[in-house]
Amino acid sequence: MTNSLRRLQEMNKLILKKIAYQDVWIKGRKFMSGSRDCTYRYEFIREFCTHFNRPITVLDIGANMGYYSIRLAEQFPGTFVMFEGRELEHRYLKQICISNDNARLVTLPQFIDLKQILEISKSFTFDLVLGLSVVHHFSEPFQKVVEGMMQLGSYVMLELPQLDEGLYQGDRVAKEPIDLERYRHEMLARTPYCMDTKRDRYIMRDFYLVETPHHPVKAVEDDSLNVFTDHSFEERRLYNPHTNTFSKGPEGLSFTQFLKFNGSLPSKEWMIDHLKSLDVTDAPSLSPCNIFIFNGELKTYFSDTPPERDAKEDLNQIISLYQNDELTHPNWNHYLDNVKQLVNT
Repeated sequence: MTNSLRRLQEMNKLILKKIAYQDVWIKGRKFMSGSRDCTYRYEFIREFCTHFNRPITVLDIGANMGYYSIRLAEQFPGTFVMFEGRELEHRYLKQICISNDNARLVTLPQFIDLKQILEISKSFTFDLVLGLSVVHHFSEPFQKVVEGMMQLGSYVMLELPQLDEGLYQGDRVAKEPIDLERYRHEMLARTPYCMDTKRDRYIMRDFYLVETPHHPVKAVEDDSLNVFTDHSFEERRLYNPHTNTFSKGPEGLSFTQFLKFNGSLPSKEWMIDHLKSLDVTDAPSLSPCNIFIFNGELKTYFSDTPPERDAKEDLNQIISLYQNDELTHPNWNHYLDNVKQLVNT
C-alpha cells in the first residue's frame, strides 16, 4: 500500500462519507461509495469522449471527489482540471488525486464565479466542461451562468435543477428558467439527484450535452479579440477570420491560470522539476502565460513574435520566483521593466 493511499484510509471516513456525494475512485476501482450513482453519468461522459482522436482538455466545475475527471484521466490522454472551492472537500480531493498518481490531474482549490468564468473564457477554452448539479450553487442568475459556461468549452455537459425540487432551488427555477434552445443540445438522460423523503421518491434532473458556437478568445501574446477557437474531434486550432488562416492553438491549462487559482496539483516539486526540463532554445522569449500544463507534461506555446529577451534567462527567473512563492504579476512586470532598462542602457 502506498503512503498516499494509507493516508487516505487514515482520514476520518465519517467525514468523508458525509461530504462525498461522488464515489471515491482509486486506480481503477471504487474505494468508497458516494451518495449518488456516478457510474450511470460517467458512461455518457466516457462515450462522448471516445469521439476525440487527440488528447482532450476537460474542466470539472465543483468536482467534489473528482470521480469523473479521475476516471477520464485513466482512459484518455489530456488534461483534466478540477475546481473545488470547499476547503474540506478539496483536502480530500487532493489526497485522492495523489493516491491516483496521475499527472494529468490538475486541482484548483477555489470557488469559481461567473466573472471568473468569463475571464478564463477570454484566453482559453476547453474541449469539454462538466457542470453537473452546480448551476444552482452560483449566486448569479441561472441563465447567465449557463451562458458563461458555454463560453468555456466547445461542449458542455449540464445537470440542471428542476421546478419540482421545492424549497429554495425550486423557487429559483420558477423565477429563473433556463433556455437552451439557442444551442444545439441533446437531453441524454434523467438522472437521480437525491431522495425526497417527504414524497418518497427520487428528485430527477435533466442531463444535457450542449454544443457551443465558436467565440472569440484572446491569443497568448495578442490583446485583440479577433481570433476564434476552431476545435474538432481531430485537432485543436485557432482561426483568424481577417487573414483566413489557421494556427495551432495552446493546449492544457496555462501556468498563469494555475497560479491565479492557487493550483495545488501538480505539486510545486513536480512543477519545478518540469520547469527545469523545459527546452526554450528556440523561444523568442518566455513568460508564465507561454507555459501550459498538458497531458502530464509542461508545454510551451508562442505566437509569431520577434525575439524580445533571452528565454533561458526568463525561465531561470520564473523558476526562482516560483520557488520563493513570488511569481506574481507585479514581480514579473518588475523583472520585465529591469530587462528593458538594461537593454536601453
